[in-house]
Amino acid sequence: VFMLILLFLISFFSSLHL
Repeated sequence: VFMLILLFLISFFSSLHL
């Protein structure tokens, strides 16, 4: 479950950076 949250956070940060 933690991995899913981590992946979601990375995706969110990536979108924010873009």
